[in-house]
Amino acid sequence: MKRIPIAMTGMKIQSARTMLSPLSTEYAAADFKSLMRRNAERTAPTRRQIIIGQIPARFIFRMNAIISATIELRSHRGAVLADSPNFPACSAHSRAVMARIVGLGLTAGRFGPRREATTNILGCAESLAVSREGQAGAQIAFSPDGKYIYMSVGDRQRMTPAQDPNQPVGKILRLTLDGKPAPGNPNAGKIGAATISLIDPPRDTEAAKTAKVVSTFTFPSENLTLAETWASGFRAPYGLAFSPTGELWEVEHGPRGGDELNLIEKGKNYGWPVVSYGKNYNEVPIPSHDTRPDLAKPVLYWVPVIAPGNLMFYRGSKTFPQWDGSGFISGLATMTLNRIIFDGKGGAKTAERWDVGKRIRDVEQGPDGSLWMLEDANPGALIHVTPK
Repeated sequence: MKRIPIAMTGMKIQSARTMLSPLSTEYAAADFKSLMRRNAERTAPTRRQIIIGQIPARFIFRMNAIISATIELRSHRGAVLADSPNFPACSAHSRAVMARIVGLGLTAGRFGPRREATTNILGCAESLAVSREGQAGAQIAFSPDGKYIYMSVGDRQRMTPAQDPNQPVGKILRLTLDGKPAPGNPNAGKIGAATISLIDPPRDTEAAKTAKVVSTFTFPSENLTLAETWASGFRAPYGLAFSPTGELWEVEHGPRGGDELNLIEKGKNYGWPVVSYGKNYNEVPIPSHDTRPDLAKPVLYWVPVIAPGNLMFYRGSKTFPQWDGSGFISGLATMTLNRIIFDGKGGAKTAERWDVGKRIRDVEQGPDGSLWMLEDANPGALIHVTPK
C-alpha cells in the first residue's frame, strides 16, 4: 500500500493538543487502583456514576489501559456504554470478566447487570491472583438489529489460552443485552471447566506450549465461556465493527508481522497461536496459515505491520461521499490512517495509506461526516480531518 503524506490528499487536519489534559502513567495507575478500592465500598448505582465520571476518557498505562473507544458515552436503546475496557490490574481471566461488566454494567440508565454481579466484578482486581501484565485488546460492537453485543477479548500475550475453550481470552464473545450467552451461539447451553490455569506471557509460541502455571482461577459460579464464545483464535483484536452490509470484521495485531483483517463468522477458529503470517519477536518461526486449511485465514494481512488502533466504517454522503462504505484503520507504530475497500461479499482490498505523523489510537466519523482521530501520546491530541 502506497504511503501518502496527508498534506497531499486534499484533506486538512487540525490538531487540538490542549483538548486532552496530560496524565502521567504513574498517576493513571495509582488513580485507577485507588478508584477500584473506593468503588468496592459503594453501592452499585454510586459505583456506576463514579466510574463514568472519574476514569479519564483516555489514559496510557503501557499497552494496557482503557483502549480505543473507551468511554465514548455511546447511546444505544437508552444505554450509555463504557466501551472497550482493558484493565492493567487484572489477570488474564479477570480482565475479560471485568470487560464484560464495564461494557454491560457501568452504565447510566436501564442497561446494567444485577447488583451482585457488579459487586463481584468490581472486587476482582483485588481478590484474584494477578500474573504479569500483557498486551490485551478489547472492542465492543452491537449487532445491526440491536439485539446482541459482540466483544473481542485479547490473549494478553499468553498465546495458548486463545485455543482453550474454557478461557475467554483470545475469543470473540456474543452476548445478549443483559450480559447472558446469546442464543444461537455455537456452544449454546454448554458449561466450561470450573477452574482454569493462568500463565505469565511466554517468550514465544513454542515456549507457550510448556509454560509454567503461576496461578489458578475458580469461577464463582458456572463457567459460561463455552456458551458465550462466537469465534476463537485471536491475538490482540483492537478493531471490531459491522460493515454497512452487516458483515462483522475484526482487525488485530500480529506478532512480528502478520497484522490481520478477519471476516468473523460463527464458530470459526482464526488460528492464533497455532498459525500466523508473522513470527515471534525473538524470530522463532510460527507455522503459516497456509499449513492449516482447517483454520480461517485473514482476508488481508500486513507484513510489516500497520499496528492497528481501531476499525470503523464510513457511512453517508456528507463531507467525503467517495468513502461511503469504506473502512478505516488507525495506525499506531506506522503513524498512519488506512482506508480499506469492502465488496460486501466477504472481500476487502487495501486503498490509501496516509502518513499522519502521529500514533493514531482511534478514528471515528463525526455527525457532519468529517473524521476525528485521537493521538496515542502523553499529552495527546484530538485531530479533526476535513476537506481542504
